Order: sequence, then C-alpha cells, then structure tokens
Amino acid sequence: MKYYSYDNLNNYYIGEGEAQLDQLESKIQKKEIYLLPLSSTFIKPTLVEGKIAKFDGAKWTNIADNRGVYYSTTTKEQVHILEVEGDITGLTKLEPKHYDEWDGSKWIENVQAKNIGMALEALKATDFIISRETETIYDAMNNTQKEAIRVASDGKFQEKIADKKAKRQAYLSLL
Repeated sequence: MKYYSYDNLNNYYIGEGEAQLDQLESKIQKKEIYLLPLSSTFIKPTLVEGKIAKFDGAKWTNIADNRGVYYSTTTKEQVHILEVEGDITGLTKLEPKHYDEWDGSKWIENVQAKNIGMALEALKATDFIISRETETIYDAMNNTQKEAIRVASDGKFQEKIADKKAKRQAYLSLL
C-alpha cells in the first residue's frame, strides 16, 4: 500500500513510498494493517501542474506554487520568489523590454519614450562627432597657424560641420 508524505513545516507534498505491513497488528486484527511513517497519509493527492499539494490533516488542497522569477510591474526590477505561497502582488512572469510599460495585463512598448531615447542617443553621437572635428581645428592651431587656416577654410570640413549641426537640430526637434 502506498503512503504520501508531506514536509513538517508547511505540509507540502514531498513524495510517496510503499508502506510496510505491520505483522503483529495484522495478526491481532485479522486484516492487513500497514505502518504509516510520520508526516504521511494514505490519502492520495491530486497533483496539478503549476500547483503544489498541501495536506491539512484530512485532505489535500492544491495551491499556487509562486516560486520563480518575476518582474515588478512598476519598476521592471527582477524579483526572486523563494516561497511557495510568496506574495506576487504587483509582479508578472513576463519579462519587460527597455521601453515597455505595464498596461494592467501585459507589457506594451512606449513608442514615444523609445523615439526620445533614440533621438538622445543620436544627439550624443552627433555632439561627439562635432566635438572631435572641432578638436581637429584646435590641434591644427597648435601645430601651425598655416595648417589651422587650411583646415578651417576646407569646404568639405565646413560642409561636415554644417551637416552635423543640422542633424543635431533635427534630433532636438524630436524632443
């Protein structure tokens, strides 16, 4: 005969085993009597995926097994739930992306925030390029005045700077 065990702390199902026949008691009662280990029952639990069986002393109840990795629906932070009955209020198992916002049931992309973020990244890149090309003039000035005049009067250089400044203004207009 099978028995079903549960842990001593929370009464969660932990496994099953084969009960041993009690030879003496079976002889006295003239029927088969089996030994039941501590924290066990002969009542079989119904196991449901995603849930854990809990014994209340008379019957098994299936409860949600909340252990696992979740994400805060307000901060998007990763949260590890280690307890079966851990509080998952304000959490979801759905992993958010960088520009996602929680709509109450799923993550949705905030397109406006994404566009602003992309514009800011482009603005940083453009500012870096302008800064680098401006440094070229200062470096040339340090080398020789003649070289500085050549670089500063270079039509292609002037076009590049003007183009970069125009792109910068376009990115700023997106903000």
